[in-house]
Amino acid sequence: MNINELYVNEIKKSLIYKHAAVLIGSGFSRNADRVDGTDIHMPDWFGLADEFCRKLGLVDKEKKYADTLTLAQEVEEMYGRPFLDNLLREQMLDDQYLPSKLHIDLMRLPWSDVFTTNYDTLLERACQKITENRYHIVVNQNDLLYSSGQARIIKLHGSFPSNGPFIITEEDFRTYPYDHAPFVNTVQQSLLENIFVLIGFSGNDPNFLKWIGWIHDNLGLKNSPKIFLISYTGEAEVKAKMLAAKNIEVIVLNDIDKYKDYSYKNALDKFLSDLINSVNEWKSNRFLWPDFGASYNERSGKELLKVLQETHAQYPGWITIPYKKHKIIDHILFKVDFFLMTALEKEENELEICSEFCWFSRMIGRPLFNKTISNILRVLNRNTERACEEIFIDVQLYILYSYRIHGFDDEWDSLYSDLLEKNGEEKGLIYIALMYEKAMHMIYTLQWQNLEEAVSMIPADNEHGEWLLKKCALLAMIRRYEEAEKLLEGCIFYVRRIILESKENKTNVRYVSLEGCLVSLYNYIKQAHRVSKGNWLANNDDQEQPLKQDYVNDYIWQIENDRFTGFLSKEYVYTPNERRTPAFDIGLMTIHNKTGDDSNAINAYEFISFREMTGHPFQIGYVTNKEGAEGTALRVNHYSMMIPLILSLLASDNKIVESSFTRLEIARMDIRDVDILMDKCLSLLYFSMDYYARKNHVNIYETDLMEYPLKVMPEILSRLCVICSKEKYDEIVDLLIYIYQFEHKDMIKNVNKLTRRVVQYMPLEAVKKNADKFWKFNLMPVNAHLNKEFPDPFYDLWSRLAKHKELGLISMNDEQIRLYDGILERSSEKEYHETAITRATFIYKIYNLSDIQKNKFKSVIWNEENLNEFGLPNLGSFYCVLADEFPHDKDNKEILESAEKFIVNAFEKNIEQGVLQNYDNYFQMAHRVVEKVEITEDKLNKAVKLAVALCNIFDKFSDSYFGKNDARKGLEHVDELIGEIILRSGLVDSEKTYYNEDLNEIINILDKYGIPHALLTWCITDGKRHEAITKSLFRGDSYFVHNANQAIYFLTQYNISVSEKLKTRLIDSIYTAISYQVNGFALGLEYLIGADLLTDDQCQQIAESLYKFDEMTKLTDTDTNDTVSGKLIMRKVTSILAHTLYEWAKRNSKVIPEGVTYWKIISESSEEFAEIRLCWE
Repeated sequence: MNINELYVNEIKKSLIYKHAAVLIGSGFSRNADRVDGTDIHMPDWFGLADEFCRKLGLVDKEKKYADTLTLAQEVEEMYGRPFLDNLLREQMLDDQYLPSKLHIDLMRLPWSDVFTTNYDTLLERACQKITENRYHIVVNQNDLLYSSGQARIIKLHGSFPSNGPFIITEEDFRTYPYDHAPFVNTVQQSLLENIFVLIGFSGNDPNFLKWIGWIHDNLGLKNSPKIFLISYTGEAEVKAKMLAAKNIEVIVLNDIDKYKDYSYKNALDKFLSDLINSVNEWKSNRFLWPDFGASYNERSGKELLKVLQETHAQYPGWITIPYKKHKIIDHILFKVDFFLMTALEKEENELEICSEFCWFSRMIGRPLFNKTISNILRVLNRNTERACEEIFIDVQLYILYSYRIHGFDDEWDSLYSDLLEKNGEEKGLIYIALMYEKAMHMIYTLQWQNLEEAVSMIPADNEHGEWLLKKCALLAMIRRYEEAEKLLEGCIFYVRRIILESKENKTNVRYVSLEGCLVSLYNYIKQAHRVSKGNWLANNDDQEQPLKQDYVNDYIWQIENDRFTGFLSKEYVYTPNERRTPAFDIGLMTIHNKTGDDSNAINAYEFISFREMTGHPFQIGYVTNKEGAEGTALRVNHYSMMIPLILSLLASDNKIVESSFTRLEIARMDIRDVDILMDKCLSLLYFSMDYYARKNHVNIYETDLMEYPLKVMPEILSRLCVICSKEKYDEIVDLLIYIYQFEHKDMIKNVNKLTRRVVQYMPLEAVKKNADKFWKFNLMPVNAHLNKEFPDPFYDLWSRLAKHKELGLISMNDEQIRLYDGILERSSEKEYHETAITRATFIYKIYNLSDIQKNKFKSVIWNEENLNEFGLPNLGSFYCVLADEFPHDKDNKEILESAEKFIVNAFEKNIEQGVLQNYDNYFQMAHRVVEKVEITEDKLNKAVKLAVALCNIFDKFSDSYFGKNDARKGLEHVDELIGEIILRSGLVDSEKTYYNEDLNEIINILDKYGIPHALLTWCITDGKRHEAITKSLFRGDSYFVHNANQAIYFLTQYNISVSEKLKTRLIDSIYTAISYQVNGFALGLEYLIGADLLTDDQCQQIAESLYKFDEMTKLTDTDTNDTVSGKLIMRKVTSILAHTLYEWAKRNSKVIPEGVTYWKIISESSEEFAEIRLCWE
């Protein structure tokens, strides 16, 4: 073995022990693959020198004595720095090259750090193609602050495209040690800790010579470590001696037999592959575990136990079984599960088999599922004489964990009490496990009131580091940072001493994996602690580093976490055990049957356990580490709604709520379970508010687990409102009162959704019952955030009562009169002016006010200081267009004319300025005005002119990225409004049409954007007038169906009959429907029935068709969120249609059709969603 081979072996050994760093030079980039497949190489330093000479106009003789750095300096002085930087980009053409196999193989090696003086991004892009290692990219000195403790790619001289400066000139190199001292120090530190390998340099490389000079200047020649320069043919003898004097050993690949007789590129390929094989070969001894041998064959219980015990005994000792080994373990678990299922009578060693099964399950994080729990309980019941033995209790403890995960609370309580009674001494692992389970069970059952005390009860000592780790995670979650840090510091010291003293590999593996988790959690907590004080800037000195020499055991928490999250972050849609898809042959279906366990859900459950066993919460204070949490929730919510709820709380993440608490999942819940869950949620939210009020917060970053419900719980409760019992609405109204009166209400999120949904979903009787409570809601000051998050509930109360024509029927009591007077008085305060008048307005609409109260309200609304140029209340557009509905002394016609001028003026301003501004609001106001004013032909013609101008504005903005959607919406509004104005004018009816040349321009612009205009076409068409409506209805496009229904709605509103052909088509569509996706036709029929435009026979025919829509619109396991939405829309529409037929029958003294009665019963069921129940109020 020659000296070169000895040096290569030294590199291999150092790589294995993570003590090797590499510095990559420009020569290595010449191995890149060209995108176009040509052999053009990326230029090296000497190639750049040639280009600089060309720019400087130097002749060959002058070139001979110039070096690259001097030439670059002269280019900068002649052309400027931007020119020089751009010249480098043009010469290197980074995007024209791809990482070659050499780049990828280089990054597959476990370097402690990869340094490079290259500007290109080949190494970074090579990292995207590997999974073995994870490198943090450092492109500037600031990135160093957050990179300590990680393997890094450090771009010493800048990075394309724009992370400069690009170090290239003499002046750059002269000032580098001062301007870039952190980089120089980082390289020096790495040299002290690792062997250093140089690839892509020659002995004459300016980069190489400068860096070696700086190292010797700072460390001295005696202290300079050994550096290996990888060369193909070696250096000249003199040069080699000079390098050796500087502790640089040249490894000549061509002098090593296995690399000999190859080209440089191929020799380097062989060299890197040899390094990779050596590292992998060393790893393989450990990675061969578990070796079950022939254990997959059928075996007796005794033989199966032997395999389990031998495999367990050979376990390397990791804190959890690495993710990549879970599938192998799955095979043996399946074998044991089958044995337990078929062991109907007592067998020898069955308890030991259960114990091993639970150990393997625990170590991969898989809870026991129902059938397995039943099988194991059967074994325990057959072995009660061994109930005091450790293996019996270990099995019970894992069943206890599984009960907690699955939400089997009664079973958990019973087993916990039994275990505590028998093992209640405050010593030993069993007691520690029970105390930890108690705290976690409180979290999982939302009983957080005594959580702090429960966490304190968990014993913690260094000998039981895994349990201390988990306790510290809980301490951090409840903001006891200093206590957690102190415990971790002591345990880290203890574990490191064992690692350094122990020569037993298994002990080292266990403690190194534990140390990695302890250090990772410690840094996580330190960061959260720092941020809680308002300090977001990381301090490198704060970051604790694991013992690098022990990375040899290769259990790195971040890598294990990434393996889970890589899977859990993928897009996921639940698929049922049986599903049908269309086959290739027309008319046939393929049935897909899913057998075995749900691997997606199992991965999710294992991830939950992994985070728990390795002591890493999803969020600590204001610092998060929650990647994978949402994917976990999605994969288990079909089996448990509590897990997504808990995850949303632990991660303080409403996205988990939005993706998991869908209609489909809520529909699966029994109303009793919903009520129980709401009770827990209500209790926790009250506790969280009281907890927050008790704490003295210095800043918003001082937060913890106990306060996370403030962000998440209102959204959860608002979604559960759709299917809860009537009594729960009363409790939520009480909660909202408490929230609105809460001093720190701005810390609570999504209250607006809860307020709106509870009033929207509660039965009308509950609305009336709770109306008096609304007076207790605090009036909000004029504040954009508070007004958005805490809307005035009187608006929603008014909206609900208005739908049922229940306005003005409630009388105010003396206390409410006093409060109303107070609201009117507060309108004079600037801070409450708008909100006070808004509330006073809705109260005026809702209640039957006395003349005294009406006059007081009138004096506020019509106060001269509050009037605009049109003599209308200057309190927003709502007051302008509805001013005639408020108490006033003016003539109604005069007010409506002012309102008309106001809205026309608003449109004209938009047209004059050529902008889109508040147009959506203006169209809504215009509809309200049109409903009330007289429309003359002159007004109609002016409106059409105005509409043409608006269409041109929208057309102009349609090409704008920001205006495209707004333009389409605006054009839709034009179609709807002009159609209504034409009908309102009385110039059209079943016989008469209205024609205006300007309408053609409007229709042409609508056609340009594919916007339907059924009503407009009907208004201007002679003969076959309903064809436009019919075509839109049956075009198969929901957009057109909606427009056609609007046309039918407006025609029926203005008592214009619809063609018999259209009626027949609509009825036939409902009657013959074989899909729930016919809601558009149902809406059209609803309008016709409501306007008594159908015959008795037609109404009866529709009623007969209603039965089938129950089955069509029921939610099933095969549904997705998309199909759920479509089904529920149709279910609601069908309920409305049935109710409309019910009202028709009553109005016309008809017998209620059976199909209608059938839907009445459905809609009154407490199991139905609130929106469907409310259709019959």
